[in-house]
Amino acid sequence: MVSLIQEVAEQLLVRVFKMFQLACSVLILLLLAPILLLDAIDIVLYVARLIDYCIRHIAYYRRISGYEYDYRIKS
Repeated sequence: MVSLIQEVAEQLLVRVFKMFQLACSVLILLLLAPILLLDAIDIVLYVARLIDYCIRHIAYYRRISGYEYDYRIKS
């Protein structure tokens, strides 16, 4: 009888511990979600700034080297 009660108590403790682990994991994910989202936005903005910087420098070096196209229609 005692061993049966002890076995049921152990199974209950194992289930409670697994539920506690799951709750902690979900809580950690909920706490980290805004940080991960902000990091993703920051990376996208950094790449956009890098592309803008490269385009500006390419246009600048084309302008100072005289490498410009004449897009006007010649008649």
